[in-house]
Amino acid sequence: MRRFHKPDDEKCALVIVPQAERDDWLGCTNPEFACSFLRHYPTEQMRAWEFPVPSRSKKVELAPPGSDSQIGLI
Repeated sequence: MRRFHKPDDEKCALVIVPQAERDDWLGCTNPEFACSFLRHYPTEQMRAWEFPVPSRSKKVELAPPGSDSQIGLI
């Protein structure tokens, strides 16, 4: 439940504006007109791609500076 907003917190949503209406959206100063852009985007026009999370690799522990492993290089 901690991932949900607390009461009275600002909530945001993605607004997908069609290319033909982009200039109207960007130049809009009237709040009522701006609300006309807030509508459901057609599902058939949406696209999604799988993006798998990369596997975690094991951390390689490095020898601390000045350790005995560097003596053979001098």
